[in-house]
Amino acid sequence: MKRGLLLVGISTLMAAVVVGCGGSKSGEETGNQPAKQEEPAAAVKEPVELTIHNPSSGNTTESFMELYGNAIEKKLPNIKLKFLASKDGYSMDKILINKVPLDIFYESDSFLPVRINQYNFQYDISDLIKKYNYDLNRIIPQNLQGVRQLAGGGLYGLPVSTTSLALYYNKELFDKFGVPYPKDGMNWDEVYDLAVKMTRKDGATQYRGLIYILPNIGNMNQFSANYVDPKTGKASLSNDQWKKVLDNFARFYRIPGNELERETTVNNTVLQNYFVKEQTAAMKIDLSTLLKYHEDSGMNWDMVSLPTFKELPGVGPQLSTSFWNITSMSKHKDEAFQVLQFLTSDEFQLEMTKKRMLVPILADPEIRSHFGEDVEFTKKRNVKAVLPERIANPMYLSIHNDAVSKQYMEAFKDVITGVKDSNTALRDAEEKANQTIKQAELQQGARK
Repeated sequence: MKRGLLLVGISTLMAAVVVGCGGSKSGEETGNQPAKQEEPAAAVKEPVELTIHNPSSGNTTESFMELYGNAIEKKLPNIKLKFLASKDGYSMDKILINKVPLDIFYESDSFLPVRINQYNFQYDISDLIKKYNYDLNRIIPQNLQGVRQLAGGGLYGLPVSTTSLALYYNKELFDKFGVPYPKDGMNWDEVYDLAVKMTRKDGATQYRGLIYILPNIGNMNQFSANYVDPKTGKASLSNDQWKKVLDNFARFYRIPGNELERETTVNNTVLQNYFVKEQTAAMKIDLSTLLKYHEDSGMNWDMVSLPTFKELPGVGPQLSTSFWNITSMSKHKDEAFQVLQFLTSDEFQLEMTKKRMLVPILADPEIRSHFGEDVEFTKKRNVKAVLPERIANPMYLSIHNDAVSKQYMEAFKDVITGVKDSNTALRDAEEKANQTIKQAELQQGARK
C-alpha cells in the first residue's frame, strides 16, 4: 500500500477506464463478462517446497500462513511453503548471498522497479500463461499495466490484492455541529466547503475539517500524473496535472484552524491520532485497508467514495497493487504458477473480499458485490465506497519514482507553509529531482 502501501504504476494518460473495460493486449480479449477460472491448472504432482519472500512487509510466518499459506496448501496439497520473513532477518541480499532458491517474491508495484533493478531475477511468465490458458481478461486492466510496462509487454507476475482510497468521516462531529454528512459522488470543491464548515474552535478544542496522508495523495493521484517522464527518464513535476493536484490539496491545509506544521503532513501517527484517538478531525482521506482499524477504535464513523475533480467526473484513485512474481532461479516454475493461479482465482478472491475486506483484483462485478459480506460491522457502514467504479490509470513505473516523490512532497510543504507559490515550488522540486536522478545514474554507471 504507497511506504507500505504508497503506489505507483504506468500510463501517461489522464483518462480512466471503467472497471472491467479497457484496451486489449496480447492474451487478453474483452467480453461482456469475465470468464470464470476457478481451478488451478494441472501440473506435476510430486511434492515440492516453494520458498517465498516479501521484502517490504512485516508479515511473520504465522501471519503469512493465515493470509495465504494455509489456503494455498489446502488447495494444492503437493505444495509446501517456506516463508522467509523479514522480521526473522531475511532480506533479498541475504537470500542471494546464501544462494537460497527463492521461488516467489511478492511486492507492491511501487517497489517493483527498484527490486528488478537491484536483483535482476525477474522471470517473464508469458509462456506459462499460454501453457495453462490463463485468462488475463478476468483482471482489472489497470492492475496489469505497470508490470506490462516493466516487462516490455510481457508479465513478471500477477496481482493478488489492491488498495484504494476513500473519505472517512466522524459522524459524531457532524452531528455535534449540525452539518450534513458527506455523500458518495462529491467533488473536491464540495468537500472543501464542508471542511471549512467543520474547521472551528469549540471551547478549548480546535477541530479540523479534513486531513490526509500526503504520500498517498501523490502516489494514487486521480490525474495519473507521472513522477518520471517515460520518454526522457527525467522528473516530470512542473506541469498542469501536478499543479492541479497540489493546489487542490494544499488549500485544505491553508484553512484557518486546519493548518499543519511542515513535517506533520507526512507524520502518519499524528494524523491518525487526530482522527481516531483525539477525534478532532471531521474527515480523513485514507486507505481501504483501515476499515477494521476504524471500527476497532470504537468511534462512530462512516465513509464515502473519494471525491473527484470536476474535470475528471467519476474518476477514482489509482490502485496500489501487490504483485506475486516468479523468480528466474526457481526450479519449480509450474508449481509456482499454480500458486499464482489459485490466488487470483474466483474462489480465493471471493473469500478474501468477503472475509478480509481486500479489494479484489478481478473485474467480475459479482465478486466485487460481496465485499465485506462476512464482516458484521460492514452492514452498518458504507464500506463499498472503497470500490471505485472508474479507476485512474496507474502512473509510469520508474526506479526514480521514490526520489521524485520526495521532492514533490517538499514542494507541497513549501506551498502550505507559504514559503513558495505552487509554480515555483514544482519547478524547484523538478530541478532537485533531476539532480538526484543524474547522480543515481552516474553511481549506477560507475558500478557496472
